[in-house]
Amino acid sequence: MQRFHFNRAVILATLAQAIMPGMTLHSQVVHLCCTVEDCQHRKVLPNLVLAKPTHLLGVLADPTGARFEKSKVELRRWISATDQVLLKVVETDNVGRFDLGQIEAGQYRFLPATHGGFKQPESVLCPQAECRVELVLQVNPTDIPESVCPIR
Repeated sequence: MQRFHFNRAVILATLAQAIMPGMTLHSQVVHLCCTVEDCQHRKVLPNLVLAKPTHLLGVLADPTGARFEKSKVELRRWISATDQVLLKVVETDNVGRFDLGQIEAGQYRFLPATHGGFKQPESVLCPQAECRVELVLQVNPTDIPESVCPIR
């Protein structure tokens, strides 16, 4: 029973911030499904492996076809399952297009979703020197670590 009340408080706090984004809530960081330590030790694999320099660009949409306007897209160099280094951040335009430019060969985390509320792609295939991707971002279930942990 205590867990139900805990979850309800977190949900109410999240709703309050969504309704009034400028409002500051004074409370400790709480996750529904995991601890802060779980988030810090979460392991991820590269989801973009380039064999040669590649120009990466594309479009982001949701399952209804609506485009993500003015949404950040990140590219991180994958060092290990727990360590990635931010390389580039770009923003989609008014019709959901992004352009990360020329990227050197290597292993990367390509993160088109700005938070864990959306699933990150498991694998992006780019066999050509110019890689155009059209991604449909799917919503993450709210009871998994990926939905509340910072993106990685």
